[in-house]
Amino acid sequence: MKRWLFLTHRWLGVFGCGLVTLWFLSGFVMMYMPFPALTDSERLAGLPELTTPSILPAAALATVAATEVVEVRLLQPVDRPIYALRLLGSGWLGLDGRSGERLVVDALTARRAAERFAGVPAHAVARIERDQWSISSALDPHRPLFAVQMVDGGLHYVSSRTGEVVRDTQRAERGWNWVGAVVHWVYPTALRSRATAWHWTVIVLSGYALLTALLGTVIGLLRWRRYASGRRSPYTGWMRWHHLLGLGGALFVLAWLLSGLLSMNPGDIFSSRRVSEGQLQAWGGGAWQPALPTLANGVKEVRWLRDRAGTLAWLRRSDGDSELRRDGHQVAVDAAFVRARAAALGFGTVQQIERLDALDLQYHARNAPRPLPVWRLRFDDEARTWVHVDSRSGQPFGRVDASNRAARWLYHGLHSWDFEPLLQRRPLWDLLMLTAMTAGTALSITSVVIAWRRVRPRRAMASARVMPLPCAPPTSHRSLS
Repeated sequence: MKRWLFLTHRWLGVFGCGLVTLWFLSGFVMMYMPFPALTDSERLAGLPELTTPSILPAAALATVAATEVVEVRLLQPVDRPIYALRLLGSGWLGLDGRSGERLVVDALTARRAAERFAGVPAHAVARIERDQWSISSALDPHRPLFAVQMVDGGLHYVSSRTGEVVRDTQRAERGWNWVGAVVHWVYPTALRSRATAWHWTVIVLSGYALLTALLGTVIGLLRWRRYASGRRSPYTGWMRWHHLLGLGGALFVLAWLLSGLLSMNPGDIFSSRRVSEGQLQAWGGGAWQPALPTLANGVKEVRWLRDRAGTLAWLRRSDGDSELRRDGHQVAVDAAFVRARAAALGFGTVQQIERLDALDLQYHARNAPRPLPVWRLRFDDEARTWVHVDSRSGQPFGRVDASNRAARWLYHGLHSWDFEPLLQRRPLWDLLMLTAMTAGTALSITSVVIAWRRVRPRRAMASARVMPLPCAPPTSHRSLS
């Protein structure tokens, strides 16, 4: 059994050590350079101020079946306001705010939207379905996309449905991500565009690496004892470093590989964190009765929200300021507001409603901003569900149950150490994470060296066994010797 244990770890390590080394090295990059994404504040900042449309929102809604409409927005990507309607199961639909006709987004429109957003000229536009930086399923309702190359190296993506910029990237950002997220997440377009194949590829590779590290830890413990030489490790050179680093960093490496595997949610062991479309509709209730509010004071976007007391208008500005209005009056999202709608979510009775003015261990963020303040509703159902409600829009945007809370510790906690008390004390988080990552990288490098030394002599021996052809001249024998 011990012989097979050693052989299994050896050959699994030979074929898997390069993968783990790449994961560690790319992890350094991902600590400070996340995958390209357009934040909500960046999107709003890039939009011009709204001008009053000629068509009322009720008239825009009348062009489609109201039962199919999930979301209604008014925005102005370039020089005219447009209504953006998200339809159930079919993505976004754009309507011209002046004529009410269906919006036609061509290459010229996309170019102007990107130039308005970035403030620099564009030099090329291409219509695409997806590429390396627009592969996220979150962009599916906007496809196909226009990829707009800017003269400063920016590459921005414009929706063919609404004409708005939906993702922005910069040259340096893309360059770092080729050695960061693309490597770390096994994210080449050809694989990632096949969601199921990518999902299982990452699961299998993560499981492979975890098994290899686990076997190595067992061997390391079996070999850790006092020898006649007085040392605790029987090895020398690179093998000694591999033994010592493997035992010293075993907990971190095993936790890191396990959490990476769990991030893929194999077998759907963790429940979804999303509030379903049906629950969102039940939360608001009522029919679509949108009214056009007064557009002033730098409003960049209006989003209408269905509500049983009458459709709400959420007016948004680029500085993060917003207001919620109904019939010209401001609406406050307070405890009474959320309590009156909580039962519609179907999670049972509300046990507690609390307002969060700061991030905590469960409502956390490291690279992406999260809205504050928010309301947290705790229900008495079997799963002990929590729902977070945005205090700006009055809309639920995330649910957390016992399964999700376990995933929070087993994935974010073990993989990224996203503990808010620690993140608030940066650079302490950076120092601790960099130290652990350096140890893991050093361990993986010793694996690569040992694997190369194991494979190289065999390759040399195999070459030495190659016999010259009978018709070969004598010089062939000299070259082989």
